[in-house]
Amino acid sequence: MFMREKRRRRIPGRYGEDAEKKMEKPRYVASLIEGRARLRHPVFATDEGLAKAEDVLSRHKQIRDVERGNRSLLVFFEPTLKFDALCRELEEAIPALAPKKEDATPKRLLEMLFGVSMRKIEVRCLFGTMLFTALMGFVGSGKVHQYAAIGCLGLIMRHLWVRRKAI
Repeated sequence: MFMREKRRRRIPGRYGEDAEKKMEKPRYVASLIEGRARLRHPVFATDEGLAKAEDVLSRHKQIRDVERGNRSLLVFFEPTLKFDALCRELEEAIPALAPKKEDATPKRLLEMLFGVSMRKIEVRCLFGTMLFTALMGFVGSGKVHQYAAIGCLGLIMRHLWVRRKAI
């Protein structure tokens, strides 16, 4: 006897049909599910930040309830609420919530070019110089091996200083 497969009712946007319509969550949105969102940010620990946020939230008729937490707000709302518009309105009222503009520093440009963080780039350079040092040691080129070892030692010392503050 075969069991019938239980069919799920499809809710638009939940299972990936509307993936292009999905907005990217701001950093202060800790969780977002249908009808409920947890907003977490240090600005919500202050009375002024809470007052501004509750003022913005009270203007929307689709918001059912707002519960205060420790540096957070739990917002219950109707599914018809445009959450991205609400986030923009909160960011206008409380500038600390707005995303910071990224600078085009050389460090940031390297991260964008390679697609990884600076720390990973540093560690990969460190491993590359270690591999080059070992290779030159086996090949027998003494001077190149010594220079590669000095470069590797410099990278190790910098890594220890930046990460551990100790040499």
